Amino acid sequence: TAVFERQNFKNMSCSFLSANQVEISACLSSSRLENNWLYLFQNITKQNQREQQLRDEAHAAQASDQRKTEFLAVMNHEIRLPLTSIIGMSEILSRKTDELPKNMSDTVYDIQRTANTLSNLISNVLDISRMDSGHLTLETAPFCLADLIDHIQGLFGNAAKNQGIDLNL
Repeated sequence: TAVFERQNFKNMSCSFLSANQVEISACLSSSRLENNWLYLFQNITKQNQREQQLRDEAHAAQASDQRKTEFLAVMNHEIRLPLTSIIGMSEILSRKTDELPKNMSDTVYDIQRTANTLSNLISNVLDISRMDSGHLTLETAPFCLADLIDHIQGLFGNAAKNQGIDLNL
């Protein structure tokens, strides 16, 4: 129960407990109409609950995004470290391809190409994460389509052939 004296107030917010001990949020307004006062009581409990729910969901989404960012940073380090070693060792081997049999030279080349592709894939995953957070700017760059097709053929040609698939690009 509330008693209001003749007073003017606009959009006063308050909370109180109902008879059955349920908290109710309210917005109260008053205005004078000629010689009378008009008091308006509006129950905004559901609105306040929805606003709190939205704040909680936003906080959970931010926490999830932070965990994803931390995970990607750790995985970036954990994967790139051995990958850098593979790329480095394959580069050393590629300098000595004239000393290796032809099939070994081709294998060294495949290792280099595949390791570099994996490195680019990791970069792409990180770029997607940056896009999600709005921290990525796209650039346009020229490329040779024939080289890209050759690269794809080189990456997947042997695997396709081993599975009986004819890969023609």
